[in-house]
Amino acid sequence: MNFGTIFCDFYEPIKLSEYLAEQQKLNKDLNPIVNKQQRMNFNDGLGHKIVFTLRDHVRIMPTTLVASILLFYRKGISED
Repeated sequence: MNFGTIFCDFYEPIKLSEYLAEQQKLNKDLNPIVNKQQRMNFNDGLGHKIVFTLRDHVRIMPTTLVASILLFYRKGISED
């Protein structure tokens, strides 16, 4: 029986030490271990990097697209 297709993509891991080194090049005073505000900004930036990487490599299947449209227009879609 054919149950469809599954796509599984693996990308380069984001190394925390390399990301921290990148950020420290931009801000010499960066110390997210000690400074809570810098830690919050660092975590926020890392989260954005993860989300943007996922967004750039996502696959959209036709069924997902149709389901998203139907959920967006819950009150109905006109023929126009």
